[in-house]
Parts: sequence; structure tokens; C-alpha cells
Amino acid sequence: MNNSEKIMVCINQPANADRLIRRGGHLATLLQCPLLILSVDDGSPNWITLAEQYKAILLTQFPRSSSITEIIADTAKQHDITQIILDCPDQTRWQIIWQGSFFSSLLKHIKDIDIHVVSATQS
Repeated sequence: MNNSEKIMVCINQPANADRLIRRGGHLATLLQCPLLILSVDDGSPNWITLAEQYKAILLTQFPRSSSITEIIADTAKQHDITQIILDCPDQTRWQIIWQGSFFSSLLKHIKDIDIHVVSATQS
């Protein structure tokens, strides 16, 4: 195993979970590095099966007082993650104007971690 890289897949939208986990699992296999799956809210049983398939660690966090970006950043720091894989969050223009962009917020909380954004639909 390559100990210099650690990949974390972040799941917030169940519809894209399988695709994200498979993408992260494939990348972790290529890089021969550990895979961690962070489910923010609810861990589905089929995610457990995929986690086992890729020998991944599955963590579930429930956003209470922390924002999702803080949960992702804190988990990444705790586990020395070097790469994060996630999909585009559903944000309206009004949400971006009033609350700020999800990615801007995430980038404020993390440094020196690569972010891979996987499209929600496959072309």
C-alpha cells in the first residue's frame, strides 16, 4: 500500500453514492492506497457492501452544529486524507448568494488536499 496517499469519498446525495464509491475505489486500487467513505447523514446498507468490496472504512457523521464542509474538513484532517472525491451539491443561485458556495466554504477549511468533483450525470 502507498501510505503517502489516502482517498476519502464524501456522500451527501444517495442517488450518486454508488458512482462516487466506485470512482473512489477504482482510484484507490490504482494508487494502492487506503479508501475512506464518509456518509454525511445516513449510511445505506448497499454502501456497506461497496465499502467491503473496496476494503474501505465507512464512517457516518450527522450534521448537528457543524456544517457539512466542516465535517468533511475535520474528518479529512483526522485521517490525513490527501484526496477527496465528491459530487456537485444541489445549490440554487439564491443559496449561493446568501450562504456562499459549497466549494468556497470547503476550500476555506482544507489546505493541501486535492478535490475531485464527479459529475452528477454520466455523459
